[in-house]
Amino acid sequence: MPGPSGAVSQTVGAIDDTSALRPPPMQPMSTPYQQVKEQDSDSPAYECAFHRDQKARWWMVESLLGGTEAMRMAGERYLPRYEKETHQSWLHRLQRATLLNFFRKTVMGYVGKPFGSPLKIPDDFPQHLRDFAQDCDGAGSPLDLFALSAFTGGVSKGICHVLVDFPTGEQDDTALEDATRKPYAVVIAPEALIGARSETIGGKEVLTQVRIMQIEVVPDGEFGEILKPSIRVIYRDRWEIWTKMPKRKDKWEIARSGPNTLGEIPLVTFYADKEGFMRSRPPLLDLAHVNVAHFQSASDQRNILSVTRFPILVATGINPKSSTDANPRGASNLEIGPNSLWTLRNEKANLKFVEHSGNAISAGRQDLEDLKAEMAILGLQLLMPANSGNPTATAKALDGMEAISELQSIVMNFEIFLNQILRLVDKWSDVSDEEAQKTGKVKCDEDYIISLNIVNNMTTLLAMRSSGDLSRRALLDAAKRRGYLPETFDIDDDATEREAEQKLSGALMLPGQKGKPPKLGEGLPPPNPRSGTKQISGKSGGPGSTIPTSPDRPTPA
Repeated sequence: MPGPSGAVSQTVGAIDDTSALRPPPMQPMSTPYQQVKEQDSDSPAYECAFHRDQKARWWMVESLLGGTEAMRMAGERYLPRYEKETHQSWLHRLQRATLLNFFRKTVMGYVGKPFGSPLKIPDDFPQHLRDFAQDCDGAGSPLDLFALSAFTGGVSKGICHVLVDFPTGEQDDTALEDATRKPYAVVIAPEALIGARSETIGGKEVLTQVRIMQIEVVPDGEFGEILKPSIRVIYRDRWEIWTKMPKRKDKWEIARSGPNTLGEIPLVTFYADKEGFMRSRPPLLDLAHVNVAHFQSASDQRNILSVTRFPILVATGINPKSSTDANPRGASNLEIGPNSLWTLRNEKANLKFVEHSGNAISAGRQDLEDLKAEMAILGLQLLMPANSGNPTATAKALDGMEAISELQSIVMNFEIFLNQILRLVDKWSDVSDEEAQKTGKVKCDEDYIISLNIVNNMTTLLAMRSSGDLSRRALLDAAKRRGYLPETFDIDDDATEREAEQKLSGALMLPGQKGKPPKLGEGLPPPNPRSGTKQISGKSGGPGSTIPTSPDRPTPA
């Protein structure tokens, strides 16, 4: 059955390349109202309001994730030029600016928690879903890697889309075509989804139209390549591919079209913090803003250091236009260096160096430290410095519960998102809804829920074990999940070894002895005085200690 994208479905991966959708680095941002007036409502390139309102966030996040190079490429967007600052001076300041990437590090810390272990695949997974889990995108990406990519995009930008497509075949042999073709999924960057519409049908919000901007790399000549934009429009019953007209670059025309036999638009959206239809707030947006502020402050600090590191030579009592005052060529051409000697004819003349007091440097450094501390707090304590204060235990517990509960909410939404993708795979594979409902659900690793204060948790678990409220197997399993025991640790093998040790210890019991097995040297008969040792009491050896003796030498009293 043909997919909603036609033959272009094989090049859909180019959607992730959204560089052509970004504005020029130093282009001033226009207001949404200006953009609305300039747009043609009959053009497939029309930007919906949700796209216009959120793309500034996405550009900022994309630049931060790209590091120092991306922030420099953004130009005046994140490092504005001061009034009366020359372009050359601003360019020098831009090239010296570096990004301390708290944002990216925090995002990776977020993402790593639920993906610390592989996804939990149910045992009753049908074969077509297992095949999909081995290769989700037709490029060999397993489900864990594909899910990690989608989750990273959702956590960083607040929203992520996945299109579950089915390749169209142009072969004559239908049997071979059906045997080799299977559904695949593609991550759609939020910048690429320029428009969407929905209706309430049967009490549910149903997509009725989506428009995806696609940038395809096309060979040009023997070695060159060009970027060819196209727009994919998907309806519930058909799909269309729009390209720019050859002679009118501002106009679009339908290049290809076909039926959508699925009966619905196979697009699934992951919301990290939903604000409305196709609107979601990035959970680390405040951290992103502060990280940009730190980038700007660090640029100012480095710029002032480059100025204040060099002392300024001040000459007083010298006529700059006179050739008689110490310099036949005039004071404006003074040669300064260790190999130069100057004599001043004017008794009131003076040459001296003036240096900066350094107060502005200290203030700038303090501002950077304050921004670091603020970013640590906004990063949900993943980067909190050790000397950040001494809050009460209750405050720590509440902060930990809040951080975990927010991450739990995001992961729960993501699990629903993953299972919606699998439902579309079922539908492409002609699996009925009744049969699909019987299949178990994919779940993420839940070990991230464990509190950050692992030591106190283990102390509590040990106390429960001592009181008999917790089994030994449960204690060892908790220790393994918290990293105290390696992943290769096997509880059953350990129980077998402990049983063998107890049997070996039992063999050391004396006949008729009861209680625990004896320790080394405990419960044995008293030593023979002629055997070379004697048990005494005293300070030198301690109570109950033994000292070597000799049969030919008298024992101490």
